[in-house]
Amino acid sequence: KLYSAQIITANPKIQFPKGIVIGEDGLFNVLFFNQCNSVKFIDYCGYNYQEVFESATRDAAKKDYFAIALQQFNYDYKKDFGVDLADEEISKLKSLRLINTVISLVNVYFNSNFNLISRYKYVYTMIAHPIIRKIVNDYWMEIQKDKSKFQILILKGIQYKLVFLLQLATSYSNFRNKK
Repeated sequence: KLYSAQIITANPKIQFPKGIVIGEDGLFNVLFFNQCNSVKFIDYCGYNYQEVFESATRDAAKKDYFAIALQQFNYDYKKDFGVDLADEEISKLKSLRLINTVISLVNVYFNSNFNLISRYKYVYTMIAHPIIRKIVNDYWMEIQKDKSKFQILILKGIQYKLVFLLQLATSYSNFRNKK
């Protein structure tokens, strides 16, 4: 992405949110794009990726990504972004985003360099968390929409707190993708 420095300097609220260490770029984009009159997308898929040794996404064992996801879930988007949606709709959207993050984190943590017992404990703690339990209960039908069979299997593991099923599904997926 290329940003207009003029738009950023003219709008002091456009900044990276304090206290958010992962996903802060997405929040910055919302603030920036909210001030734009137009945006141009180009048909080019190349980029210059700079690998940073201490990057937040390099080592899952050193980062508590679920805690970060909960921090983003609890973020007050309405206050900071002036979102014009009913509280119920915001709650639903945040819940769906969090459960999608948990689906991804199941894979991240079962493929991390944690020892097996630590992986099981971490994944169980994540899927047994009261917020995840509430989301699964409140939005079960909505959560399953447009999901693949694999994602629904993962969701069933989350719904019934079956860590072994999550490990098995993740291992099978990894095996299948390596063919």
